[in-house]
Amino acid sequence: FNKPIIFVTTNELKCSTEGFIIEQYASELGTSSINLNDDFSCLNWADMLKIDMEKYELFRRKYIKMDESLEIPCWEIIENYLNKLRL
Repeated sequence: FNKPIIFVTTNELKCSTEGFIIEQYASELGTSSINLNDDFSCLNWADMLKIDMEKYELFRRKYIKMDESLEIPCWEIIENYLNKLRL
């Protein structure tokens, strides 16, 4: 966690449900998406890589990891679950 998230889209994707979701996620993190059909050579990468930690934490809790979940890698969670099934 605590890594920048860069959202990319295209003209075609922007017109779809997935494109809407990409824009929604970017907005929730206080950033914008990069349209690969546009000229993004003058993009300010320093700004794109900034993290609003308050928004990032809200996003993490909403979409990535619930507060009550264990702080272990997902493969260990699956392994533990499969081990319980074998009992």
